Amino acid sequence: MNQNMNLGSVQKLMEETQVFGTQPRQPYKLGGNYQPGGHLCNSKLPSQSFYPYSSHSPYMHTNYSSDWEIFEAVKIRELEEVKARAAQMEKTMRWWSDCTANWREKWSKVRGERNKAREEARQLRIKLDSVVKELSMLKKINQSLVSEKENLENITAWKTEFSCSEISYIKKDLNKLTFLVREPVKERRKTKIPGAEDTQKDVEVIKDRSNHNKKITPKPPDFFPNGVPSIYLEEPKKSLDTTAKTTENDLIHVSVLHLHLAEMQKILQKEREMNVFLEKEMEKIENELFLWKWKYEELRQTKLESLKQRERLEAERPSLEEENRRLKLQVKEIQGLLEMKNKATLTKLSCDHQDAQSKLLVKNKV
Repeated sequence: MNQNMNLGSVQKLMEETQVFGTQPRQPYKLGGNYQPGGHLCNSKLPSQSFYPYSSHSPYMHTNYSSDWEIFEAVKIRELEEVKARAAQMEKTMRWWSDCTANWREKWSKVRGERNKAREEARQLRIKLDSVVKELSMLKKINQSLVSEKENLENITAWKTEFSCSEISYIKKDLNKLTFLVREPVKERRKTKIPGAEDTQKDVEVIKDRSNHNKKITPKPPDFFPNGVPSIYLEEPKKSLDTTAKTTENDLIHVSVLHLHLAEMQKILQKEREMNVFLEKEMEKIENELFLWKWKYEELRQTKLESLKQRERLEAERPSLEEENRRLKLQVKEIQGLLEMKNKATLTKLSCDHQDAQSKLLVKNKV
């Protein structure tokens, strides 16, 4: 539309110049009461219509000045439009550069925060994996300790039962030895050595002999003049001491295992609390990651929109540059035409002025 307006204004200007070149010339008139037979010195000065194309002619002056002002106003308006378009284009390019710079800054900031969040999530995952591994190891240790405790309880129960039965057998052996001390020599020779038969048979024999020898007064044996030897009495004492020591050691070991188990339970409780805390932190990080993803998508959409706008501006840029070049060429052409027209008008005016002066001189001579 602007191009059509510019072409129309140029065509109008050319038509006006053509009309201006083909205007009829008015006859020369002398002012005052000049008679044809009179002398030129007695006449008054010539009127302004004497020079139709001079600067003193009102018609020529007004017509030429009005055309020039119109043409100048049109050209000034076109130049202002071109300048406004160039300024608008420069403003859009500056706005685009600022927009891209802001977008790059925001994108770099978001990318740095996203990488930081990813690194924190990775570290927390590593910590969670290590904690889970430690928990599994502690569970295995706890299970092994529980099984060991059960085994120790079974062993201690068996040992206590065995020690009680052993003590009962030792007491029976002591009773048997004391009974042997009181037995007569003849019956002792008939009996067997203690420990040769089973314990049940020994108990039955001892019971029978005790019932049989209730009425008999015991006599000291001939082959034990100094009493019962100490060997038979020290062996049961040693066995009792060893069983007592083993039971005491087992109880100490069980108490130590109980303490260790309590410590392991405390550690497991702390690990459970830490696991719960880490799960909460993971949920928090996942929520933050979701938020950052949403922001990333929003920025990506804005980036796509800005890229589309940039492509559109880049597509419009060559057309605007071409139009700007065309307008500059038109301005140069119009300026050249104006210079040519001015030169032509000046030459015509000078020629007309010389013709008028020559005619005036001829008339004066006549």
